Amino acid sequence: MATETTDKELTFEQALKQLETVVSKLEAKETTLDEAVSLFKQGTELSAVCEKKLTEAAGKIKQLVGNEESDFNVGDDNDFTK
Repeated sequence: MATETTDKELTFEQALKQLETVVSKLEAKETTLDEAVSLFKQGTELSAVCEKKLTEAAGKIKQLVGNEESDFNVGDDNDFTK
């Protein structure tokens, strides 16, 4: 399970890989309802870890760019899927 301590221990890549595994298990037809609920909870926690890591990385990049008007724009919605 992802927790606040796991958040600091997992890299973005590790959290994403675990999230992909959770999704695969949720898509499996043999997953029970109880397992699916537990996996969903784990998935939302891992998703939060990934989002936090992406937000932190975007902040660092924005600092490096120097907060000037540039082509790099970090949106307020933090939607990294676009």
